[in-house]
Amino acid sequence: MPGDSMKVMQPHVQNCPPMRPTSAPTFLPSLPPLPAVLYTQQVPASVTTPLPSAKPVEVVIPPVSKSHTQSQDPQPRPNGTPSPSAPINIPPPKPANVVPPNFKLLVQSLQTHRSNGNHRPLRSIVSLNICNNGLTYKNAGVSKFKEYAALAEKRGIVELGGREATAWISLKPEFHGATVT
Repeated sequence: MPGDSMKVMQPHVQNCPPMRPTSAPTFLPSLPPLPAVLYTQQVPASVTTPLPSAKPVEVVIPPVSKSHTQSQDPQPRPNGTPSPSAPINIPPPKPANVVPPNFKLLVQSLQTHRSNGNHRPLRSIVSLNICNNGLTYKNAGVSKFKEYAALAEKRGIVELGGREATAWISLKPEFHGATVT
């Protein structure tokens, strides 16, 4: 009775949920609607809104006058936010850090690497860019790039990372916009 066994198996197969391959995309639930605050619409001065109690209630919104929008008191509000007419104090931009003369070539080289999209160039590449037959290091009072880079790190100009063949050097954010002449 092979046909009977098929009949027994068939209802079992029909009750199984459809199989989805693991590589198939999973559908996520839809996002909830945005809050009403984000929608912009003009509301008439008088709006009739029915309440669930079946009695309509008229809501009157008074027009806004300039005296309401421009407070004479620049004191902060109770919640800590300044009143609309309070002047906003924006601090002046910080002046770019002054690059010490002995590190101008280093900063120029690192700025060039940054402008090319390389924020952490290898130290070996940078050392070749600025060595100037060792004169750059000598002017800083050291004899090797390793000492020169450590001195620049100590002065807060660069950040060092990695090791051996992957050792990199990066310009600190304070010197990203530094003017080097």
